[in-house]
Formats: sequence, structure tokens, C-alpha cells
Amino acid sequence: MSTQETAALLRTTSSRILSDDEVAAIHRWTGGNVLYVRQIGSLLDALGGRTALSEVPAGIREIVRHRLARLPEDVRSLLTTLAVMGMETDADVLEALAGAAEQTLLESVETALRAGLLIEPKPGRVGFAHGIVREAINSDISSMRRCHLHARIGQAIQAIHPDDYSAIAYHYVRSGKASLALAGLEYSSKAAEQTEARFAFREAATLWLQALDCFDAAAAGGPRERVGLMIRLVRAIALGGEAAEARNIRDQALREAAVLADSELTARVITSYDVPSLWVNQEYGTVVQPVVDLVEHTLDALPSRTSALRCQLLTCLALELEWSGLDRGREAAAAAVAMARELDDPLLLAKALEALFRQSYLPGQLAFRRSLAQELLALAQRHSLVTAEVIAHLMMTECASAHGSFRTADQHHAETKRLAEKYQLPSPLAVAAWYEGLRHLVNGRFEAAEEAYRAAARLSERVRLWEVDQAWVAGTTISLAMHQGRMNEILDLAETAFARWPVMGREVYAQALLGSGQPDAAREVAGQLPPVPREASYLLTSTWRALTGLCLDDRNRIVWAYQALEPYLDEFAGADTAVVAHGPVAQIAGDLALRLGLQTEAAKHYRQAFAVAQRAESAYWCAAARAALAAVDP
Repeated sequence: MSTQETAALLRTTSSRILSDDEVAAIHRWTGGNVLYVRQIGSLLDALGGRTALSEVPAGIREIVRHRLARLPEDVRSLLTTLAVMGMETDADVLEALAGAAEQTLLESVETALRAGLLIEPKPGRVGFAHGIVREAINSDISSMRRCHLHARIGQAIQAIHPDDYSAIAYHYVRSGKASLALAGLEYSSKAAEQTEARFAFREAATLWLQALDCFDAAAAGGPRERVGLMIRLVRAIALGGEAAEARNIRDQALREAAVLADSELTARVITSYDVPSLWVNQEYGTVVQPVVDLVEHTLDALPSRTSALRCQLLTCLALELEWSGLDRGREAAAAAVAMARELDDPLLLAKALEALFRQSYLPGQLAFRRSLAQELLALAQRHSLVTAEVIAHLMMTECASAHGSFRTADQHHAETKRLAEKYQLPSPLAVAAWYEGLRHLVNGRFEAAEEAYRAAARLSERVRLWEVDQAWVAGTTISLAMHQGRMNEILDLAETAFARWPVMGREVYAQALLGSGQPDAAREVAGQLPPVPREASYLLTSTWRALTGLCLDDRNRIVWAYQALEPYLDEFAGADTAVVAHGPVAQIAGDLALRLGLQTEAAKHYRQAFAVAQRAESAYWCAAARAALAAVDP
């Protein structure tokens, strides 16, 4: 019903004059529900002619108190217990709690029903007519009584519904009783495991944190047991998508484990964060050297034989070294895959395959990366490894995008979203969102791409997707500016990128300075050619270096880029990120060849660019390749 209908109904059910604001507030609280509006109208009349309240919520609480005062003691006691239990409960739990004759309980319930304070939503259930009623009763319960009731309610639920771990844990924890802290630990842990089984990882993380609090309150064990709980907490938080928080708690657990000098426990803590993630293991472009050193030290301390823990550590090392560009990361990933195969452990192999994929952004490695993604997808589907299957689809999206096979990429993107939504996996869903901007970019729809990137950034922020989301906010803004020739508009961003990511940012800042009418400053910034690390952004950085060389007519850059891009000529520049793209690599190679005076080679590259653009079904890049080819080979 509308606000106007609510006002009309209140006029017929209450003699009290209400302001427009009060009517609107009542409408919001009741959701326009006719039953609830009538009840509030009756409650207002129960004030006996009072015509002014300081505010409606306070007034309704007073009405409820007024009505409660008229009720028998046993009814008030029943309502107090129900208020602590929740909005509604099972009748059998209520019976266990009442401690009174069945007939007395039934009469108390019926009295509260007639008073309009309770309802029976379905057989065997009883609850409050509206949240306002429960809130009003709750506000008058002392802390001591509330704690006492939570303890009794938890015990009653444990007796009647022993498998309802979450509810039992909820009441035991809120009882605040030291004597129940151990039980709170037990049931919080059971509830967390139960919740993880249905993929509700954020809820599970809350329950593991609750278990940790109970552990401390009960003094239930020593540092070893406490670290064990933290390991479970880290994993749940990471799977729930809060990667930064997971790493922070893992680091805290490492500090607590250090005093035990137990290499196996340390290894378990390190690998607690080793969950299928793709893109969210750590802040973009960074290597946390103390963690790398600790992993290496722990590997040395463990027995050298093949073991699941050693395999996990090697996987973790590969992921920690993702942005290093060092051979050690690739060696660790390959060793982890081999060990997982020897152990014949599907879960270990799934994690190791992802690590090797993330260590294989190398020239000429697209087919190898695709084979890793295909193997992971088959493995995950064969063994029902849901998170690994989602990651495999993300990997396949990257590979297909790099190849310019966007119809295939679209299919894997759709599967990523479907599975991530079904199984409540927020991180892959946020990662996938950036691809939607790429699809617009490939077809020259720059305004639509910008809007899609804004939506992806909002989603990444909501799930706290590390700072990688900020890196791609910058990256997508830069790519759009390059496409549209408006680098002068992002000078401040380009300067920040240069400070934060010196190799990649140098190319961006030089172009922005040139676009802002500062050619000398642009050449000074671009004066060096630092090595480009062989990691996930290698092709994108090489592409931006090529574009900078063309803008500045920098022969050193042009020669470097022409050689660097040669292994990628059948790919889409930057699209291996599944985030941005700068057209067929061959198109850029053609432009570079022209600057080097290689006209025949340029024509050859433009023809290949046209073929790649056709494969991508991009009219925008087909037209660009056709125009370039006509200019050099009329």
C-alpha cells in the first residue's frame, strides 16, 4: 500500500493526529503491511489521547510498554524470552524454555496473539508481529538478564536441535559466561565448517573469528592450537574475497607461530592463504621479500621428500614471486606441478597449475598457458573442485582474449559469472567484471568501456579486491586516454603511475607530458629503457613502450619494441590481461616497421593485423588495418 493509503488507514484506526513525517516513518517500518499499520494505529490509541510525541520510535516503544504493563507476568516473561531469541522461534524450543505447564504456555501465547504483539507465521512457529515490538521489549531488558537468557536459550536449542550449530554458538557466545566459552568455541567451529560446506565463506570467517574469541576467553589451549584456528580463519577470509585482510591475519599468525620454532606449523600458516584466486594474491607489482625469505627458509627446514606440505609451499613461493620476473618463481611452480602429479592429489595439482599459469606470461607461451587452463578445467570438473573451475574459466578467458577469440572468451566469462554467483565467490566475480570493459574497448566503444570499467571498480571496491583494483582503475583510464588521444587529461595520474610502477609508468608519463605540450620533459623521462620484468603485464608494458616510441619518434624504443613484440604478432595487444586491449599486435608492429623504413614488412604486418581483427570480429580494428595497408600497399 502507498504512503497515502497508510495515512488513510491510520486515520480510521487511531484517534491520534499524526504528522506527515510520522506517517512516512510508520509506512517505512511496516512496509505498507495492512496488518502492521492497523496494529500501530491501535497501539497509538492505547496512549489514551496523548497528542504529541518527541519522536515516533520513542512513542511506539512507550505504547508497547503501556500494553505490556496490562499483561499478566507470565506473558511478559514469555515476550522477554522471545525478544532475546529473535524475531521468531520453534514452539518446541519455547516449550523447553518456558519451564511451565503446557496449558499455561499456550494461554500466554494466545494472550500475546490477541494483544497483537505476536503472530503465528506457520504451524509450530511463533514470532513478533513487527520488529518494532521486539525492539521495544529488548530495550528494557537488563544486560544481566539478557546474558542469562542467552545461556538458557543456547542450552534449550542444543537439547532440541543439536545440529543447529550456528544458533547454539550465537547464544552461548552472547551469554558472556566464561563457563560456556568452551562450548562457544566448539559450536562456533562446527558452524564455521558447516557454513564453508555451502560456500558461504564470509559467514564462515565471522564464525572462525568468533571461535577464536571463545578460545581466548576459555583459555582453551596454547599457542599451537590458537595458530591452528587462525589458519582456518585465514583460509575462509581469503575464499570470501578479502585478500588483504587474509594476508594481514596470516602475517599475525606467522608471528605467533615463530615462537614455537616449528617448521611444519610455519609451513601450514604460510600455505593457509594458498587458495585458488587468480589476480588477488597480493598487491599488484609487489614482492614481499620477508615472506619469500621465510618460505625459502621453511622449505630448507622441511624434509626434502615429496609431501603435500612441501608441494603447497612451492606453490605459495611461486605465487609470492608472481611479480618478480625471476626464474625461481617458474622453477617453484613447475616443481609443485610435478610433485602434485606424483602425489596424485587433484586439489594440490589444481593450485599448482594455477601458480604455473601465473608464472608463464612469457613470449611465445600462449599455447602452453592455454594447455594449463584446459587441464585445470578438466581436472576441476572431474573432481568437482568448484573454485578451481571458476579460476580455470578466468584463465581460459585470458587466453582466448589474447588470441582475439572473443566469442570463446565470452563463453568462459559467462561461466565464470554463473559459477561465482551460484557459489558466492565474490573475488572471481569482481575480476571478471573488468572483462566487460575490454569487450567494448575492442570494438571502439570508448564511452561504454569507461562506464563498464567504473562498474568493475565499484564491485572490486565492495569486495576489497586488494589494491589490484586501483592498479586497474589506473590502467583502464590510461588505456582509454591512449585510444582517444587525451593523455594531456591524465598528467597527474601518469605521474603517480611513474612513481608507483617505474618501468610501466615511465611510458605513460612520457606520453602524458608530450600530450601536455612538454616534449623536452617527455624525452627526459623516456630517456632510459629499463628491463621489462617477464610477468603478467609484460605484453602490456611492451605495448605501451612501443606507443611511446612512436609518439616521441624514439628510435631506441622503436627498435626494442619491434623485437619484443615479434613473438606476439598473432595476438591482441594487452588483451592477455582480460582487462584492456590496444588492437592487434601486428598493427603496432606495422607502425614500428614503417618508422624503421621497412615498408614491405609493414604491409605484411598490416595484413596479419587485418586477419586478427577479423578473428576478433572487430569492425573498428578491421577498418584500422585496412586503412594502414592501403597507405603502404595501394
